[in-house]
Formats: sequence, structure tokens, C-alpha cells
Amino acid sequence: MANCPICGKDMAQTGSMGIMYRAKATGKRTTIYVCPDCGQLCGEVEFGNAKAYENLLNMKENISDKTILDYVESILKESEDFRNGKFNLPEKKEKANDEYASVFVTSENGFEGYKITEYKNVISGEFVFTSELFKNGSAETADVVNAEFSVKMYEAKQKALDNMKKRCAELGCNAIIGIDYNCIMLSSSMVGVSANGTAVNVEKI
Repeated sequence: MANCPICGKDMAQTGSMGIMYRAKATGKRTTIYVCPDCGQLCGEVEFGNAKAYENLLNMKENISDKTILDYVESILKESEDFRNGKFNLPEKKEKANDEYASVFVTSENGFEGYKITEYKNVISGEFVFTSELFKNGSAETADVVNAEFSVKMYEAKQKALDNMKKRCAELGCNAIIGIDYNCIMLSSSMVGVSANGTAVNVEKI
């Protein structure tokens, strides 16, 4: 068995994980194989984990396979878009009946036009969901299952974030900074997701 195309580990020793990748430029579907560690690393990048993003970004320089490089660059870009675009401070509350609409969130260390008046505590929110993705060995159906898994991951991140916003509000805070995500395979079909950040109070400058 070949070495992992991302980290170079011998997959005869570590095992391998197949990932279905559809190239955006051509639409061509390809199953790429990496070691389990790099498979989990890529998954954490897709979850928006900032540390995993930095690790994969550093490893990218050693990737020579063009297909693998395209895949890695695509999830790095998606992670950037998610972290930079998803957690912008809203100008006003859109839903007055949303219990936690007043809790602002960002992956950065602060909000433009606002100052932090109190750092309260490091907090997290968790959510666990099940998926059959890793039980299905058919390349023909993997693309469909992967799409469903991506939807579940997105929903899990939102629920983990909601749980963290609840804890923030319970602490009497109105914002969370430095948000990132972690995921862990609890079993062959169960995935745990956690959102992490620092609860703070902010006020407009």
C-alpha cells in the first residue's frame, strides 16, 4: 500500500481512509486515500477548526499529487469562507423572539466598532449525531452519502453553536470570540462535534 499523499506515512502500517472528492473545475468524482490521521485532520478543517487549518496549510507545501492538492486547497478555501463569512457581527437583531439572538459570535478576537469590557470564561457547546458514511464501501453511492453527511455536519455545527450561545447567555455575556470547532469519531457511525470560544461582554465604541 502506498504512503499517505498528505503526511507521507506508510498506510500499510496505519491503514487508509477513502474520501470522495468532486473537482469543482471539471465535476469529476475521485476517491482519494489518506491515512486516518489526515482524514480526521481534513474533517476538522471542514468543521472550521483553526488549529487544524494551520496544520493542514503547513502540510500543503509537501503535497505533490495534483488531485490531492486540489482537494486540500478546496477545503482550506471553504474553511476560510466559513470562518470569515459566517460569524460576522450582525448590525441588529433580526429575530426578537430568538432567545440568544443578542449573543454575537466571531472566529476572530474581537468585533469592529466594539470594545470588550469583560472576559468571562472559556466555554463550549456539544452535539452528537450518527452517520452511515464510514460503513458504506460503494464508490457509486459514496457521493450521495457524503452529501448527506455534509448536511449533517453543518446542522451539528449550528446546534453545537446554539448550545454554546445558551451557555454564554447563562453567564450574563453578550458575545463569544475565538470560535473554532472540533470533531471526533466516537464510533464507526457516531460523530461528536464541539464548538469552543471565550465568553465576553462587548459594547459599541
